[in-house]
Amino acid sequence: VDSLAACPSLHKANLNGCELVEGNVGALAVLRGLEVVDFSGCHRLSGDVGFLAELAPTSALDAGLTSVELNGCRRLTGSLEGLARNRNLVRVELSGCPRLVGSLRDLERLHKLRTLHLNGLRLLRGGLRRLRGLRHLSSLGLRDCALLTGDLAGLGCLRPGLRALDLSGCAAIAGDVACLAKCADLKQVPPPPLPAAAAAVAAAAMLLFVPLLFCFCCLFFYSSSS
Repeated sequence: VDSLAACPSLHKANLNGCELVEGNVGALAVLRGLEVVDFSGCHRLSGDVGFLAELAPTSALDAGLTSVELNGCRRLTGSLEGLARNRNLVRVELSGCPRLVGSLRDLERLHKLRTLHLNGLRLLRGGLRRLRGLRHLSSLGLRDCALLTGDLAGLGCLRPGLRALDLSGCAAIAGDVACLAKCADLKQVPPPPLPAAAAAVAAAAMLLFVPLLFCFCCLFFYSSSS
């Protein structure tokens, strides 16, 4: 992606799924007119996401970044703090980037956000109350962000636009799920993962069931042939 730095008029960089693409994302910091970055699935990319701060709008006439999608770019490092200056962001998807750090505080002023997917950011901290101002959110994914805290009641302020919510694996999140009834448009809430003990029992049951099924089939065909 380093070669893209030679395209100063570039507004949209979409290399989604180009798994063989390499380079340092920091090279994009010079593209001040960039509005859309989509490198999801480009798992060979490296660098610090701090370059996003350099793409923030410099005037009221400058749109700046509106969409950032870096899902699966697992080599990326740095803090989400660089996103804070990009107030026109509508979509942020950084799922599957386990080396990224930061807090929900870094995102609380991105009031135009409609999609926020940070699934698998194990080092992400902060309380759900930091999202109270994001009233345009329609899809929120924080699966396996185990360090997050807070109460589900804080999500009530996101109504009525919230349509998809994933907090699976966020063990420190508390509250009564009944408060989500205020989110009238909510259509997708993934079920919580099985507890470790239940998952072990289920796995053992499958290991037992498969051989039994094989034996039953053998007996059936043997009896049929004779």
